[in-house]
Amino acid sequence: MSDNTNRAQLLWQDLSGTQIREQILRHHGFNGEKAHAELQDYTRHQNARRWARSTAPIWFGLSAVSAYNLSRFSVLSKSGQGAAAASIIVFPYLAISALRN
Repeated sequence: MSDNTNRAQLLWQDLSGTQIREQILRHHGFNGEKAHAELQDYTRHQNARRWARSTAPIWFGLSAVSAYNLSRFSVLSKSGQGAAAASIIVFPYLAISALRN
C-alpha cells in the first residue's frame, strides 16, 4: 500500500527529466510499454496544473469585479445581490486554488 501511495504522490509533483527517469521509468524496469500508463497519467496531471495556473489571472480579475459589485450592493437587483455575494466567495477561492496546484 505504501508503494501505491508514493506512486500517487508523484502525480502532484513537478518532476525534471532526470526525476522522471529515476522515479517512473526505473520503477518499471526502463520498459516504456509498462511505464506508458503512469507517464500518461503524470502528463495529464501536469497539463491540468499548467491550465489551472494559467487561469489564475482570470479569477483574480473576476474577484475585482465582484468586489466592485459588492461596493454598489444597494443598487443591485435581488438576483444581482445574490450573485455579488456568491461571487466574492467563489472567485477568490478559485484564484487561490489555481495558484496552489
